[in-house]
Amino acid sequence: MAIIKNEVKEMDKITVNYLEMYLNHIEGYKQYKKEKANRVMVIKEIQETEVTAIQA
Repeated sequence: MAIIKNEVKEMDKITVNYLEMYLNHIEGYKQYKKEKANRVMVIKEIQETEVTAIQA
């Protein structure tokens, strides 16, 4: 019985580690999406400025 309890505890640790890793991955992906959106906005602003300069 003690062996089974130890195995369950070890499985719980692995599960918790996996879930923490998954949550970190999700947070990292959210940060990536924010940074990508910011880059897209900057690129659009630069393109609009270039078009305005060419038209002038």
